[in-house]
Amino acid sequence: MDRLLGIKEAMEGRNLILPQNKILERSYTVKQGREAMRILLQGSSPPTAVMCGDDILALGALAECQLAGMRVPDDISITGFDDLDISAQIIPPLTTIHVPLVEMGELAADFLVSQINNESTLLHTEMNTDLMVRGTTARPRTELSGFLKEK
Repeated sequence: MDRLLGIKEAMEGRNLILPQNKILERSYTVKQGREAMRILLQGSSPPTAVMCGDDILALGALAECQLAGMRVPDDISITGFDDLDISAQIIPPLTTIHVPLVEMGELAADFLVSQINNESTLLHTEMNTDLMVRGTTARPRTELSGFLKEK
């Protein structure tokens, strides 16, 4: 939910809205990513960009676009989240958000050990992420009129 909220806030900061009918929630599988992309592509105004909640969904979305004959990123941009190892190896390489998974695991382990030892612990920790710009994103070639806020 926080990822979706961040996307909405970033778009609103650029005077854009994300229509509710363009938000599809799916379980994290390649198959579900393909099915969601198929739905988005069938609409009257296909998207110029799709932001997926993780790299697995993005891999499915990319596969569906390629099957439909769309050129990524020329016709549509796709982003993921997690920066899985495979994301940099596919063609085109996936633009994604790098999450420090090792550090997250270490913090989780420290939290559990502290809880077992009845020590005080932080319940919330923010971590830095990095945008990994790769081959699946480009400027849109079409107008974003369906996403502009009404004045």
